[in-house]
Amino acid sequence: MDSIWYNKIQLQVEEKMATLHAKDFKFYKVDYFLALAKEVDRLSSNCVDCNMLKSKIENVANGLDETLSGTISLRREYEKQLSEIEKHISKIHKIYPKQYFLYLYSFLGIVAGLILGAAISFLIDAKFLKLGVILGFTIGLIVGRILGQVKEKQHHTI
Repeated sequence: MDSIWYNKIQLQVEEKMATLHAKDFKFYKVDYFLALAKEVDRLSSNCVDCNMLKSKIENVANGLDETLSGTISLRREYEKQLSEIEKHISKIHKIYPKQYFLYLYSFLGIVAGLILGAAISFLIDAKFLKLGVILGFTIGLIVGRILGQVKEKQHHTI
């Protein structure tokens, strides 16, 4: 059940978003902003910083339509505030964005696979370097995605 504070924020955002195009709503991650607000609300009873973030969220929600349809500097400020909220939640409360670990482990798997594939093929015979890199990339990506999905299930995500 959502709190009165969050319902007020959600109502404000929905009213302001009536003037924006649906693509802008998705591009500026307004749904993610609401998800962060919900998490901050949930965590604010035990966290002083989350309680202070509530006022920032209220300020962002109040001027959201002007911010997103305004100048670039206003949009950068919105993204900066969103990043600040996200950073606190992930660093302190260990709650991460969806697919965070999937992307991270996929990247690390690709890098490790490329390095190992190139090194092994170079040690065997230099003419197999192309094959080693391709196999290393593929295997690294597969292993990285599997490990990322496992890690994703172990952590709370937004």
